[in-house]
Amino acid sequence: MILILLLPVMKRFIFLFFIIIFQIKAVAQDSSAVFTIDYQKSKSEWTQKYLLLQIPSVRCEGETIFFTGAIDHSSVRRLFKLVNMKYPVARSEIVNILSEVGVNYHTDMPANPKCDDDDIFEKNHYFYILKDLKKKKQDPALAPTCQPKKLVISSPGGELRAALQLYYFIRKHSLSVEIPDYGICMSACTRIRHFSESFSAGPNSLFMFHRPHVMGHTITHRIFRVCLTYKQFIENQILEAFWQLEDLFPEQVIEGINQFEDFYVPYHVLETWNY
Repeated sequence: MILILLLPVMKRFIFLFFIIIFQIKAVAQDSSAVFTIDYQKSKSEWTQKYLLLQIPSVRCEGETIFFTGAIDHSSVRRLFKLVNMKYPVARSEIVNILSEVGVNYHTDMPANPKCDDDDIFEKNHYFYILKDLKKKKQDPALAPTCQPKKLVISSPGGELRAALQLYYFIRKHSLSVEIPDYGICMSACTRIRHFSESFSAGPNSLFMFHRPHVMGHTITHRIFRVCLTYKQFIENQILEAFWQLEDLFPEQVIEGINQFEDFYVPYHVLETWNY
C-alpha cells in the first residue's frame, strides 16, 4: 500500500534525476565542443560579423551605464566625463586597484636598465595619446550627470592602458558589471570581473580570451626585457600586470589560450569553470 502511494513521487524523482543527468551531459558536451577547431573558427567568423554591426556608445540611463564598443582612450574618457572625473587617473591609483586583486605592479625603475634598440615597445604609441589630454582640466563646479551603480558592457576589448583606467573606474564606483545576453566580452574586457562589485552575464554571451597584444603582436613570453626609457619600463609593467591577471583565469581557459591563442567560450560553459 505504501509503495503504491509512493509510486507517483518515485516517478517524479526518477524523471528529475534523468533531467539533471541530461543537463550535465549537455554541459559536458558543450565544454568539450569549445576545444575543437571547428567551434573556434565558427565563433571567430561570427564575431567578425557581429563587430560590423556593433555601434560604439557610452551612455548613462538612471543608475546604469551602457558601454558598447572598443575600450580605448576616447570611449573611456567619455565614461569618466559622465561622472565629471578627471581623466586619466594617477598611476598610483592604478597600482592600488591592481594590488587589491593581488597584482604586484612596480613603480620604481631599476638601476642600469638595458634594452635592445629594435624592441617592440619602442614602436608603441600609447604614451603619446594622452599628451594633450593631461593639459585639460575639468570644471569642479560641474555636477556629475550620472551616479552609476551598474555597468552593462559589450566589448571586443582594446588598449591596455585604457583598460586599466576602466578597471579603476569600476573599482572606484563599486559597480556591478553585466555582459548582456548575446553580447560579447573579449580580450581586455575579460579582466573586468576581477574589479567589479558583482559580475553576471547572459548564458549566450560570448567571451574570447588571449594574451596581451602590443601593436598587433601577441606577447608570448612572461619575462620582459627592461628598457632604457621610462615609458618602455612602464609598458613592460603594464604587460606584466595583464599576465598576472591571466593567472586568475580558470585552468580550462589557460588550456584554451595555449591551444588556440584566441579562445572563444560561451558564458554558460564559463560558469561551470567557476569563472
